[in-house]
Amino acid sequence: MDAAGKSGVRIFPWVAEFVPDLSGLDGSRPHALFEFEERYGKGYLRGVIGRCWIHMGGRPLDTFRPVLRAKTLEHILRENPGGCARELTDTSHFHLDLFGNYIPGLCSGLAIVRDDVGKALSDDKYPLLNILNAEGIRGLLDFTLREYGFKPSQAGYINKCDLCTEIRFFLFQEGYDRSQELGPGEFYYQRYK
Repeated sequence: MDAAGKSGVRIFPWVAEFVPDLSGLDGSRPHALFEFEERYGKGYLRGVIGRCWIHMGGRPLDTFRPVLRAKTLEHILRENPGGCARELTDTSHFHLDLFGNYIPGLCSGLAIVRDDVGKALSDDKYPLLNILNAEGIRGLLDFTLREYGFKPSQAGYINKCDLCTEIRFFLFQEGYDRSQELGPGEFYYQRYK
């Protein structure tokens, strides 16, 4: 932010409330999360959750897993009996990835080709999204158990997005190639580096 300001580039910090936290550390290098806890206290990471809205999907799952309580698979399935239509069709906040794909419902690692946005998504081209839309996490789990022999690896999950992400990483690693909706590939490769 300082470099941008010195260069005359105007910036908009996503959450300006964190500027003092960042200013309290050496700005010449990146800092690990444990350094923030060393400086600002043991509960710093957990406190971040209350200071701004964070969607618990994608990378935040790994970041905040140590400070959040896991639920059993059975609890997640009971808690989420229906489809994910609300999340997948909400356009109040969305992203486009660097490849021009629409990311539905803040679901990192799922992609809809830009030219398909606003059209009915075919089962051939978007089988996973259609399963999630109609049947939710239970449908995706059942499909992956039946078709690919998926076995849940975690003792528990933060939420349905956590389970969905694990299933999608499994499918990607297994070479799932029925569609292009698991994308971009870089989202999945980062876990296996």
